[in-house]
Amino acid sequence: MEIRDGDKIAKEMKAARLRAGLTQKEASDLAGFTQSHLSMLENGQRRITPDTAEKLYKIYGNTSFGPGVYYSESEAIRCVNALEELTALAGSEELSNAVSTYICQSAYLMLRSVFLSNPENSEEVFSLDDEQVKMISDLVHAEPHRVAIIAKESNQIDSGDITPDAFQTEQLNQIINFCEQQVKDLKKDGE
Repeated sequence: MEIRDGDKIAKEMKAARLRAGLTQKEASDLAGFTQSHLSMLENGQRRITPDTAEKLYKIYGNTSFGPGVYYSESEAIRCVNALEELTALAGSEELSNAVSTYICQSAYLMLRSVFLSNPENSEEVFSLDDEQVKMISDLVHAEPHRVAIIAKESNQIDSGDITPDAFQTEQLNQIINFCEQQVKDLKKDGE
């Protein structure tokens, strides 16, 4: 079995190594193989195996070629920032508020879930009961549809305003590709 191959994975591996601040020699020494082997992986001349991906994943941190679906903190922040920037282009306070509410509600649900995963943490920290938490969950589930309706139907927004500049478009494309690849990888792992 092999992890994705080709130019994309090679570029992702190199970018992850550079983000980690490592030279090829340093990374290959930590991984236990030669610098030449890492160079061939980064240039798409060799395919990455699950074992190699796991080693590099541990060295570089969360990356898109690592096991499962993981987003590093910086990827999550990039996603939120891109969403807020794109929303700001519309100039609609209603749209900005809806997006901010969605982000906060999603974060609350995750925070609650992670915090309560430790049996020693008390549920008393949270004041909402199960019914209220279900209500937030339902709102989070419905909010992307509501945001799309606001964006399409608001008389304050010219849809042409929600057009990022070239730099923002490149960043947005990177985020979209990253997120979509994570879902594709998760689907492949589940098959």
